[in-house]
Amino acid sequence: MKTIIIDYPTNFTFRTKKTFSNDEERTLYLHKVLKRDRVESPCHLYTDYTVEFVETLSNGTEFWGIGS
Repeated sequence: MKTIIIDYPTNFTFRTKKTFSNDEERTLYLHKVLKRDRVESPCHLYTDYTVEFVETLSNGTEFWGIGS
């Protein structure tokens, strides 16, 4: 289980067992999580967001840089 941290559109953390091979897969999964958890996004549709980069932190935690 890994922890994913994002700070845009809001500070948000979630956990997943899923393994991703590229940022496109991460983006599609991000859309599902944003919708599932009803993350506040007053200026953009969830599908406007893309994962632009991933930074691996400690203990399997990843920071996803999100753009719109």
